[in-house]
Amino acid sequence: MATIKLLIADSKEDWLNNVKRMLINMDDVCIVGEARNGQEALDKAKELQPHIVLLDIDLEGIDGLKVTEILSKDNQHIQAIIMSVKSSPEYFRQAMKSGAKDYLIEPFSNQDLSEAIHNVFNKWLKDKAELFAEDNNAKVVTFFATKGGVGRTTLAVNLA
Repeated sequence: MATIKLLIADSKEDWLNNVKRMLINMDDVCIVGEARNGQEALDKAKELQPHIVLLDIDLEGIDGLKVTEILSKDNQHIQAIIMSVKSSPEYFRQAMKSGAKDYLIEPFSNQDLSEAIHNVFNKWLKDKAELFAEDNNAKVVTFFATKGGVGRTTLAVNLA
């Protein structure tokens, strides 16, 4: 399985560190960067090209919804997951409308975070599998003979 590159954007230092602690035990997730505000999140997303941006809805400067909207238009291969203490269906709807692929209500568990990241990545990967596919030009060669003693074993061994 591919390593999931993740960018975390949150204005609150303590919550950012908490999320990083949750992600430490996930072997297939690599934190490629951190951002403290919306503009920094956009700049780092363009520079680092993560698979997923995990961002707070209340970022300083440009808010998380606007960052998600910009990312979904400019970098369609970057998926966004919104984190928020706001559990209102209206915020969820706005997040999905802006292009977010999931919405986590704080506080959330390690399990919730892991499931959200893996579900978003796997859905994206299903549509973009060619990005991770290796270019194999393998060929299968078969030696066949109806009569024994014609040398097919010798040909197969020498070709291998």
